[in-house]
Amino acid sequence: MDFMQELIESWHALQLGGPTLYPLLFLALMALVILLDRTWIFWGFIRLPRSLDQLVSTYGFTWESLDEEIRRTGERNYYGRFCRNILDHRTRPLWWIESRAQDQAQIL
Repeated sequence: MDFMQELIESWHALQLGGPTLYPLLFLALMALVILLDRTWIFWGFIRLPRSLDQLVSTYGFTWESLDEEIRRTGERNYYGRFCRNILDHRTRPLWWIESRAQDQAQIL
């Protein structure tokens, strides 16, 4: 069965069901909107860029290369903001950096 045939059959079912199907149609549209919103959030904010993942997975990377990768992710990306917090305070004691990283993780 092709897509147009499915649409036609769905339209006929909606006509036969009448007003009792309208709440279900509304819920289906809301689910679609939520799905699209979550997808946009994931791709824009939550996705870990492959280049940043590869960089932090290597041994002995330089702080300058990390700074460049974080700059490429942009300020909207959660991973970039988290790593930026660590990078900006790398001269502080380790316990202080861990505390700031934990605070940043709770905010994100």
